[in-house]
Parts: sequence; structure tokens; C-alpha cells
Amino acid sequence: LISGCKEEYAALHEDANPQPPAQVSKDVTAEIFFDASYSMYGYVTVENSYFTKTLQLLSRAYYSGWPDGKIVYNKFGTKIAQISRQEAVKAQKDEFYYDKEFNKETLIENVIVKAKEKDLTIIVTDLFQKDADVNLLIEKLNQKYLAKNLAVGVLGIKSEFKGIVADVGIQGLHFNYSTIGKKTKDYRPFFVLMLGNYMDVSHFYEKLSTNGLDAFPETNFVIFSSQLVEQPATFKNAKLVDIFKLKEVTSILNPRIRNEYIKQFVVQKKSKKPYFVSRSPIRLLSY
Repeated sequence: LISGCKEEYAALHEDANPQPPAQVSKDVTAEIFFDASYSMYGYVTVENSYFTKTLQLLSRAYYSGWPDGKIVYNKFGTKIAQISRQEAVKAQKDEFYYDKEFNKETLIENVIVKAKEKDLTIIVTDLFQKDADVNLLIEKLNQKYLAKNLAVGVLGIKSEFKGIVADVGIQGLHFNYSTIGKKTKDYRPFFVLMLGNYMDVSHFYEKLSTNGLDAFPETNFVIFSSQLVEQPATFKNAKLVDIFKLKEVTSILNPRIRNEYIKQFVVQKKSKKPYFVSRSPIRLLSY
């Protein structure tokens, strides 16, 4: 709301030009974190599972979207360590999950702390936190991403599994589970978290889809973001459909100012509850 009086022009607030969501980055580093806790072991005991197919898909999809980009690989659990591409390939084998320095706990919140906001951060995990405590994880994601107009993408995929399901519920129960002979709806889910600017997250998911994810039988995807539309509504292509006790003018702001987010009105004398109704086309974000 801007108001003016007498012969002076009203001041234009710095927030009068809402910024649309960022565009797809021309060059963004992807940092991939593989959950090396022991609860992940069961996904690789079944040959050619959807889990191992997903691991193979990650780098292919990334380079499809950013041919000149760079991937940094990490493993995490009890602690975090950067690994080579050769070591990252071993995440498709059971030996990757035997390392006792990593496989005791799944401390995803530490990954969020380490992640760089300017990067595209990709986390592969079953989201089984010790003591079922997800509150800290949610708090970290809110503070570092959602509160800063960044996005959190969550891709859920069901995969074949034969192993131990760990840290179930508050009591941290463990039990054996096998999907052998079961339908795909009974496969065990794992998750790919994607953190970064909305358009990078969306672009990466689309590259995953076109490079093979679309053929997977059981997937779901959502992006959490403060943005709802591709670009905030403006008056440029808007239609003023109703106006009451207002007169449109061009004299409140300095005439040199051209701003499609602003309309100027004068309230008629002794008017109560003046208003106007405007309709403007918008495009919702894809996810």
C-alpha cells in the first residue's frame, strides 16, 4: 500500500518489485550423499533392484541437465566423508554398508549442516533416524532452505529389499524383511532428497524422469517451497473487473516510474470500504 498527499510524490518501497523464482542454474555443483548406515544394506542384496538402478541414474540425469557440471560424492551415517567416484559406485554393493565408522546411525541433520545452499544437494536415504527423531531434521531444512526461499524436493521410490529394517519407532526395534515374491506395492521405500533453488530441483527431477525414472512402477515426488507460481501476478495483463469508490490515477508516483506491480487510485471523499477486483493470469509451479 502506497499513499501520497499534497504536491509530493509517494515513495516506492523496495519490495514493490517481487522477484520471480530463480531460473535453472547454468552451472551448479551437485553434491551427492549416500546413506551408509546398515539399514540400507537390504536394498543391494537383491540383484538389479530399483535402488541400484536409482544410484546409476543419479549421475546420468545430472550430466544430462548440466553437461559441464561437477559432482562431489560423500557417504554419511555416524559421520560424513567425501569419497571418490569409484568408491561411490560401491554403494551398489553390500561391502559399502559394512563400515562400522559409518553404519551405526543415520544422522541426516549433519548433512544439512554441511550442505552448501548454492549447490544442488542430493541425499539418498531410507530416512530412518535414530529414536525416530525427525524434528531436528525438519528444523534444519526449514532454517536453511525453506526460510530462505529455497526448495526441498522429496522423491520416494519403492524397491526390492532383503535385510534388516532398523530403528523402527521410539523403541528402535529391528526386524527382518524381504520383498521376494511380493508385489511392487509391498516393496520397501527409500528416498532421494533434493535441496537447492526450486528450478534446479525441478530440472533435476525432470532429467531423472526422462533418463529412466518414468519406467519405475512405484514413485512419488513433491517439492516444498515458499513459491507457488512461476512469476508473481502483475497488472500488465490484468483486467479490472470491479471498482468501488476509487478513481484510477497516475499522479501518486513520479511519472518516470514504470512498475507493472502497481496501480494508483484516489479514494473518493467520505467513502467507506473502497475496493477493487482485478484478475490476472498466473502459472502454478509444476510440483
